[in-house]
Amino acid sequence: MLSTAIYSQDYNEERLPMKKAIPYIITLLLILVLGGAFCKLYFDHYMYTNKRADLDTYYGVQGKDDFPVIYENLVSEMRARRFGEACYMDLDTVRTLLNKRFYYGSKDQVLIYCLPEEKIFAKAGKKQWESDVNGVTKEEYAPLVVDGDTPYVALDFVRKFTNFYFGVHTNPNRVVLRNKWGTEKMATVKGSTNMRTLGGVKAPIVASVEEGTDVLVLEDLDDWIRIETADGFYGYVESKYLSEIREQKLEPVTDVPEMEPQFRKVEGRASIAWNVTSYKESNDSIDGMLVGTKGINVLAPTWFTLVSDDGEVNCKASSSYVKKAHKQGMQVWGVLDNFQNDQGIVCTAFLETLESRSGVIDEVISKAKDYKLDGINVDIEGLGETHGEDFVEFVREISIACRRAGLIISINNYVPYNFNDYYDLLEQGTFADYIIIMGYDEHFAGSEEAGSVASIGYVEYGIQEALKEVPADRLINAIPFYTRGWTTKGTSVSSVVLDMVEAKTFVEEHKMKEEWNSTAGQYYAEKKSGKKLYQIWREDKKSVETKLEVMEKYGLAGVAVWRLGLETNDVWDEIEDYVNGK
Repeated sequence: MLSTAIYSQDYNEERLPMKKAIPYIITLLLILVLGGAFCKLYFDHYMYTNKRADLDTYYGVQGKDDFPVIYENLVSEMRARRFGEACYMDLDTVRTLLNKRFYYGSKDQVLIYCLPEEKIFAKAGKKQWESDVNGVTKEEYAPLVVDGDTPYVALDFVRKFTNFYFGVHTNPNRVVLRNKWGTEKMATVKGSTNMRTLGGVKAPIVASVEEGTDVLVLEDLDDWIRIETADGFYGYVESKYLSEIREQKLEPVTDVPEMEPQFRKVEGRASIAWNVTSYKESNDSIDGMLVGTKGINVLAPTWFTLVSDDGEVNCKASSSYVKKAHKQGMQVWGVLDNFQNDQGIVCTAFLETLESRSGVIDEVISKAKDYKLDGINVDIEGLGETHGEDFVEFVREISIACRRAGLIISINNYVPYNFNDYYDLLEQGTFADYIIIMGYDEHFAGSEEAGSVASIGYVEYGIQEALKEVPADRLINAIPFYTRGWTTKGTSVSSVVLDMVEAKTFVEEHKMKEEWNSTAGQYYAEKKSGKKLYQIWREDKKSVETKLEVMEKYGLAGVAVWRLGLETNDVWDEIEDYVNGK
């Protein structure tokens, strides 16, 4: 019993320190657990991840030949495509963003680019392009590729004629494109670091950025700054890795010279009289037509008329007519129109192919040389929007041909509105010597209400709008020598075209009393007879003078009149004074 008691005593004495240690052990374990948790929390929150971003997803790459376009420092919705080894953009984007002068003919699958005296074209899928001055140039790529119904133009080809920067990069696929050259915020990387998708150490890595790299600063979040590199990597770096942010002006791309056409003009103000020649024999009447006229320095006979959609041209030119005009100090500009034919058709389809456009141009230029003309006046009317680009391309091409032949080229246009802006006066004026605004037909056959053919407000509006796109020294306003006599019965409105003499007769026959209408800038008269209302806004010497005063105000290049033979002789005094600057 004694030995047992001694053993029990010793055992209890040994256990006593262990009991005292348990709290310390628990505390240590808690410290280890909490420390581990803290370390994990610290690591999760503060330690830099080495995870790399999926760059195809980050940039939105949709296939091996898809190249998102980085434009204005953003990944835009625009796409470039790779065909072979070259990068392309669709023609609509090229025209909208880079250079609207590129023209594509869908019927003949030809891409055309015009310079003042040179026409350049490329056929779909061919690794070459051709100049009608310098011949064929071979390339490692096809300037034009057509996929389905969509034409694509190689950026390398666009760059030959356009001032912009582009860089094509892979891993991931992307195109960096810039054509605006302002001042940007920039900085220099002062220590190599990683660019991340977001401003945080746990955001995946986009790319490494080396010390000394100049970067664009897109967004400053204090500790993190969003940047973009020259090769189109964009993301966030810690601000401590960047130098002080600075303003820097970007160096523009300017190696492609601006077009500087040499425009031909008449001496002084132009005074153009259109002369309708329905038949070749009509030319014989020019002597009588000119009796009593003053101030004319250009005759524009309607000598070239399209008679079919394939581009057949009827010529009514006369050598004796030209000689008579030249003898009297007048130039002769042959008019090319698409509607004054015997068939009564408006020809527009000829505009759709290079072959048919070239056929018309070659024919007209050849005849102009044969008959020793001084210029060509283009009067292509009745176009819908579908032929707008075709017509503008025709203007470019015929302007090149006229410039080479030493001929003045002028283009007739309607008063510009939003609904006919596809006539593109700005581009026409880049190539043609003169743009002529036909400042009449404010109200016309088929109008739902009676009104003036050319009120002064309408004339001035047309001039103001045209001047937004064409310089005054190459803008001519055309005025009418005719008016309309109107008859309204209930909801029915009809009119007849009247020359200046017939208009006066219309007033007399209906026993009208005229009054000067300063708003219209014309004499106005009306007469009620039974259920009919007769109205007229008459053109005469005073209305012509009023229009010329507005043209003087805006410093225009001259006047055109439609048409010879509809006037009274007193209007020529006003025109002569205008031409002479009196």
